[in-house]
Amino acid sequence: MRLSLPEHLDWLVLRRVRRGGVARFDGGYQDNGEPLGVFLVDILGWLDEQDLLEVADPDECGLQRLGLTEAGWDRYRELCRRQRRPKPPPEHNGVTVGMVNPVRANQATARGVDDPADLRQ
Repeated sequence: MRLSLPEHLDWLVLRRVRRGGVARFDGGYQDNGEPLGVFLVDILGWLDEQDLLEVADPDECGLQRLGLTEAGWDRYRELCRRQRRPKPPPEHNGVTVGMVNPVRANQATARGVDDPADLRQ
């Protein structure tokens, strides 16, 4: 099952926070020094309300880095797992595109070809 749009947006924001570039500064949010988009700021607020984010104490410049709580890490891992689930391969006229023909792959192995993926249909 693929991620819904709200889940995908949660995943995008959690991924940015995980990378360490998101910070609160001067009443707004930044991602690696650039202002964060308004729609992402709303998602940050929601994730913070759900206790998925933690805010560090301000540094000497006043930046407050955001991090993931344990619940935030769990949510991020779950969304990553679901994001990586493979889609079924496309078909063309009833034949799966990009699949290796097993007969040709066995023949290639017998002939000493290292990578039967070169023998795609």
